[in-house]
This record gives sequence, structure tokens and C-alpha cells, in this order.
Amino acid sequence: MTRKLSIVTPDVPVKDVARLLTLRGVGAAPVVSPQGELVGIVTEADFIALEARPDSRLHARRDRSPRPAAPGTVGEVMSSPVVTAGVDTDIADIVGIMLAQHISRVPILDGTGTLVGIISRSDLLRLLARPDRVVAEDVRGAVEAAGVRGSPRIEVLHGRVRISDVETTDVALLRRLVCDVPGVLGLEIAQPVGAAEARGREEDR
Repeated sequence: MTRKLSIVTPDVPVKDVARLLTLRGVGAAPVVSPQGELVGIVTEADFIALEARPDSRLHARRDRSPRPAAPGTVGEVMSSPVVTAGVDTDIADIVGIMLAQHISRVPILDGTGTLVGIISRSDLLRLLARPDRVVAEDVRGAVEAAGVRGSPRIEVLHGRVRISDVETTDVALLRRLVCDVPGVLGLEIAQPVGAAEARGREEDR
């Protein structure tokens, strides 16, 4: 999530915001009211649309209506209302929102409705691009949280995780926690020791 945001108000001139986004290298700016309430969002797509108006020099016709005046302020071009998510929203749900709403970024609000950041497609891409070494560290934390005993071996290659020497009877919990680690693209759990022993006892009975 990006926390350092370029926040503007509805009365800011369009040109100023376009310049701001260009200088800071960002693709969107949240629009807030004087009271700090999120009222809209303006993106590079909104500005591209302004430049997509026909050039009267190239489309000169006597019966063509005069070219409409371009919007002067952000309030005239911003998207509103804004699709948002809470700070506790699952990343998978945010991805679902982006796909369903055909948007590339989602502002994040805290419990009081205050804007605290924006999650964009580039943020999600960074999660996918996490180095295997970093992913392995988080996977080990997930393994410990699952209550796995012993010293399981964890291998990560291109985001695909293999865990062996596992001692657990709750493989479902282990699988769920590991798959929730950002950057994990696949998971293989070698024969769980605890599960094998449990099956052996059941067969003996």
C-alpha cells in the first residue's frame, strides 16, 4: 500500500494536478473536501480523456459544433463516488474489487473513514515479485504459526514452495497459512509425518 499520497481538493486547477502527478511519478490523486472527507479520485486516464477531444484544425467542418471548453478544476473531472476498502480487507478481496469494477487502484480507509493509503496494481505486482528468500522467511513464520513440530525443510523456487519433514496433523491449516503468504504461487507438502502416523493408527484399528 502506498501511504505517501498526492492529495488535492476539488477546486484545484486541472493543469496543476496534471503537473503534480507528472513530477511525483504517480498515476492518481485522491480528492478530499475541506473537511478531509474523500469525495473523489482523479487519475491519469481522466487527463488522457481531456486530450482525446477532436482537434478542430484536423476536423474542420461548417456543421460541427464548437469544441467544448475543457474542465477547469479537478472537481469537474474526478471520479465520484469512490470505490474504497478498509484497512483489514483481504488482499484477495481487493483484487476482486479491481477486477469487478475495472479499476486499477483502491483507496484504503481506516475505521473512522480517514484515508490512509491506496493499493494499486503496481503494489500487487510488487507482492508477486518478492524474492524467494523473503518469501521463505515468511513461510517459516507461517509454518511456526501452524504449530508444526520438528525442523521442517522449506524450499522456495520462483515462488513455488516445497515443505518436507513436516510433523503435523492439521495439514489444512498449514496449507492455508502458507498460501496466504504474499508471493507464494504454489505449494507442495511432502508426506506429513503426523498425518501418516494417524492413518497408520486408523488402519491398525
